[in-house]
Amino acid sequence: WGETEPNGDLANYFNSGNGNMSLDVGSLPAGNSYLGASDIAGNVWEWCNDKYDSEFYLESPGEDPVGPGGSISGTTRIVIRGGSWEFGPDYLRNTNRSNCKADLNIGRVTTYIGFRILKINP
Repeated sequence: WGETEPNGDLANYFNSGNGNMSLDVGSLPAGNSYLGASDIAGNVWEWCNDKYDSEFYLESPGEDPVGPGGSISGTTRIVIRGGSWEFGPDYLRNTNRSNCKADLNIGRVTTYIGFRILKINP
């Protein structure tokens, strides 16, 4: 949707009129990308397999940054991105990064963190 201001027909975010909860994948087809990808922004934060470092993106490579190395344990802070139903429209950018503990068994956090799955058709 490019330069169009976010609204409840394009993305699921806090007070967007979608019930302030996560929605089923593909519930907002007006927000699909030009390639047909659904739910790229909002609904749930995208859990990324990168350790979080608040300074990393200041000096990281411009293309496909992998994130700081090392193993990930339950207390490791990991990157989440793209906003969710529990945050306002300012968080909807995929370039917006936040963090949480890698161990998602900490109660309600799992209601707004998930995965964005890609399927490539032949």
